[in-house]
Amino acid sequence: MAFHFFTDIDLIASQQSNQSFGPAGTTTIASVVYDQYRLTSMHSASADLNAYAICSGIVFVQQDLGNSSLVNLILLPNESPNFDFPKIRFFIYKGILKSSLINGTDIAATGTNDLTTSIWDSQNARNASAGTSDNPPAESLGIDLSSSALNTDFIEDIFYRDGVNYQFPNVVAGWSIGTFDNTQFGLEIVLENGAYDPVLLVARTMENYVKVPALTGSETQPEEFEHWHDKEVVLNYVDPCAFFGMFYHDRLLVHDSLAQVEEKTGDDLYDDVLIKFFNKNVIYLDVRNEYGFSYNYFKNYGASLNLATANNTIGSVDYYSSLWPILTLTTGDFPSGNNDAQNIVRIAMPDANGENMLPALFVSSGFLSEMYPERPLERQKLLHLTVSSGFTEEVSFSVPNPPGLNTTAPVGGYTRVKYLKRFDHTQNPPVSSGTVIRAASPLDHIFTINGMRVVFSSNNVIRSIVYDSEHYCDFQQEFGKEFILRTGLAEDNLNATYFAYPEVVIAEEGIPVSSPLALSGFVHQGSDIFLNTVITKYQKSLVKKEYILNPSNVEFLDIVTPIEAPQLTGFDQPNFDELLSLALDKATEFATFQSIVATNFIAKYPVFIGIANETSGIDEDGYAFSSFDIVLRGYEITSNILQVKEVNTNTKIYG
Repeated sequence: MAFHFFTDIDLIASQQSNQSFGPAGTTTIASVVYDQYRLTSMHSASADLNAYAICSGIVFVQQDLGNSSLVNLILLPNESPNFDFPKIRFFIYKGILKSSLINGTDIAATGTNDLTTSIWDSQNARNASAGTSDNPPAESLGIDLSSSALNTDFIEDIFYRDGVNYQFPNVVAGWSIGTFDNTQFGLEIVLENGAYDPVLLVARTMENYVKVPALTGSETQPEEFEHWHDKEVVLNYVDPCAFFGMFYHDRLLVHDSLAQVEEKTGDDLYDDVLIKFFNKNVIYLDVRNEYGFSYNYFKNYGASLNLATANNTIGSVDYYSSLWPILTLTTGDFPSGNNDAQNIVRIAMPDANGENMLPALFVSSGFLSEMYPERPLERQKLLHLTVSSGFTEEVSFSVPNPPGLNTTAPVGGYTRVKYLKRFDHTQNPPVSSGTVIRAASPLDHIFTINGMRVVFSSNNVIRSIVYDSEHYCDFQQEFGKEFILRTGLAEDNLNATYFAYPEVVIAEEGIPVSSPLALSGFVHQGSDIFLNTVITKYQKSLVKKEYILNPSNVEFLDIVTPIEAPQLTGFDQPNFDELLSLALDKATEFATFQSIVATNFIAKYPVFIGIANETSGIDEDGYAFSSFDIVLRGYEITSNILQVKEVNTNTKIYG
């Protein structure tokens, strides 16, 4: 699938440092000094220039709060690039001339750009069918929501609103979708994360920053934790320069003001496109913990890891030295005079005095040096690491270096890895303590109760959303398998259902691997329950069964194949034993969970669903079963100390 650069390359000016994505010094507000981080890649140009759809998707626009002649456009993508990259939630185009899309109460004239032409074509077809002569209204692009929707409303909800006269238009990759004001315009790329829901204010502001009160040295332990927690927001955005730089080994279609389109890759991409960005040589190294936060979010590893470039001696580097929870490397961090086609970065992670004695690393985005420039296959992305002298063995990553330049010039890009924990079954299960939330079971902490929500649920509608969560589950001891899970939440008339399924399965030799279960978010009319809707397309059904126990039997649901159903074989049939789901009755159990969160935990921090008191046994009919209690784990402040808290929900699960 083709991806496009977002504007006319011949008109865009070279970006200045005060326009670039990333740390932006400090600012003082009401005598308080704030660290700030620019989320918008800002630009200017020699003339007004086209905005192009980076990929196919759905769009709507919002009035810019600071300039009545400008609007901002939000693109919800429906495709992903060919290379490994975090799932993109939105592209937000800033500084589009309102007149290029809106004319009074109507859509701007057909022919103004591809987007207005498409809307007029749809309206003309509607007129021909209905015998009317209406003009397409401005509300078909959502501009009316600039006054009717609140700044605090979620952008995601706007795309999935019900009961409207007009659905937002679809756009095709490469379409012209408006005209940028040449004096200032910008682009934001928002990544998918269930714990972060951007609001409309983000889409109504020309230039967005994360601003967090700077540390003074007098903070209490809860205040310092909050400071770094609030800075994690920047991890939900990515530098557009780094995104476009990742096309170095792919291809990017680039437009100019003469309506010419050229395919750019390799050195041409760097020389003709990235050269326009101030961050053209900035490499982002994004190291996350097992739950998707920066690796030292829980304060269990320390701020430093070991790092070296090329063949330099590896040594300690403060990962948080920029005052933000991501590490950047630039040209000066690499040896000069590199004529090779790659720059190498080597890292070794701390085990923190036994905090992680069986570590693993999952490569979400980027290139492993040993196979560069080939991308790792799914099972090659998970690396088991050994520990020696307090650090893991080294892992090497490569970033492109244009060989035609005969010098060191790392190509702007983005590498993300997750630092994971495998289970050591020879040791007692880990226990959460201090500010460290630790999993004691593979079933612990797959879901967060306050970081997942369904968009706009209503009666007789089943809605689900799937997150690009990459949750690691270590079932080597139990099944000889490791999983990288995607997680989701669904809602139907009766239940709120948390679910997870393998995206990547790594099995020990000789253990069969079934076809992965592919799920995506959907909206389905009907009064059925979510799980039944999922399994019926595989000729499966839910059957209510019982464990015969004393003093009372326990009912459970089993997924079975009806006798009359056609048999699917081999890779056509997913292994439903690998589908994890927790269905909570909305009126009772789910409401109880929400109440526990509201009354026991600090709401801004994650609250995980965990298990406790796990037992196993045999029922009176000889069937093996296991059971455990559902607990919630989050944070509380006691005696001015932030610490982990656990609350039993009094919900027992059998399986």
